[in-house]
Amino acid sequence: MSWSRIAERLSEVGYVGVEKILEEHPYLREAAERLREQKLKVIDNLEGYVQQTIKSVERIGGHAHLARNAEEARRIVGEIVDEDKLIGQ
Repeated sequence: MSWSRIAERLSEVGYVGVEKILEEHPYLREAAERLREQKLKVIDNLEGYVQQTIKSVERIGGHAHLARNAEEARRIVGEIVDEDKLIGQ
């Protein structure tokens, strides 16, 4: 089952249904809290994680590009991919 289907199902059963599921599976609350803590850790040090990812990509011979916004991302992609190249199928 996909995450979107799970979310859809949870909204169908409503909050009471969610509470029942959490009562039956208490580890889910703990997992959610650990996930939240990790998410906040990444957000607090996002620049460090971005730099770590760029270094990892370059270490294996890749080329990393960092865009500040969607427009810059499109410009970068346009410079990399010309009209003769096919992206995805």
